[in-house]
Amino acid sequence: MKTAVPFILLIFTSITFSQAVVNAKRIDTVAMNADRFIGVDELQNLYYLKGNKLFKKSAEKTYAYSNNQLGDISSVDITNPLKIVLFYQSFNTVQLLDNNLNELTHSINFTTESLFKNISNISVSSGDKLWLYSPDDTVLSLFNYQSGKILFNSQPVEMEHAHFKALGLVSNYKYAWLYNSDYLIQFNEFGTYIRTIDLNNVSEPMVTNGILYYLSGHRIHGLKDNGDLFHFTLDSQVDIKSFYVSQNQLYIFDGEKLFIFQFLKF
Repeated sequence: MKTAVPFILLIFTSITFSQAVVNAKRIDTVAMNADRFIGVDELQNLYYLKGNKLFKKSAEKTYAYSNNQLGDISSVDITNPLKIVLFYQSFNTVQLLDNNLNELTHSINFTTESLFKNISNISVSSGDKLWLYSPDDTVLSLFNYQSGKILFNSQPVEMEHAHFKALGLVSNYKYAWLYNSDYLIQFNEFGTYIRTIDLNNVSEPMVTNGILYYLSGHRIHGLKDNGDLFHFTLDSQVDIKSFYVSQNQLYIFDGEKLFIFQFLKF
């Protein structure tokens, strides 16, 4: 097991400068009987939760998956639609699904996988790897679910962020971000700390095409790799319960309907 290089310098980035504006035009509205909208893949399949069941809806067919033995679904990661990650926090367990919502592997219980860790947040990584965050030791770990081994550990987050309580974890194949309502902590693909991004009232962050999107102050913002920040201006007012960005389209769920907006590539 390898351990990442200790924090040498705490880089704290405050996002306070003026933001560019990206205009988004509503192009469609779809009724959605869902408790929670998860997102959209590149083939425009819709993913959502109803009760304790995950649905994938295409133009031709609707797939569903549920496992009531594992309790409530805490989070769903569709970053890779061929390897969907369902996390059941109350049972400390992950289930991986394929693109038809069939089980890819047996369920992975982190209490019995020789880790003996309570996991609060999970996100997908490349290959056969998952990011795991444990509040027990405030460590972010890169886990290979095929070998059952931890590949890398970060230094304890609490070393630099006292009393940190993660609200969530998002990632792409290059970076991972832990977040609470006030800031995001960015790590590279080896679990090495990069920087802390100071933001206000952060919720619903997601990453696509190298851009980190998040909701703050009833407005959807985007943060590029180079540090440029922008926000969306919508041509019609909608309540934002959750959102997703895919292929220059912005999907906003208000609890009853899914509003689809088009924006220009930037």
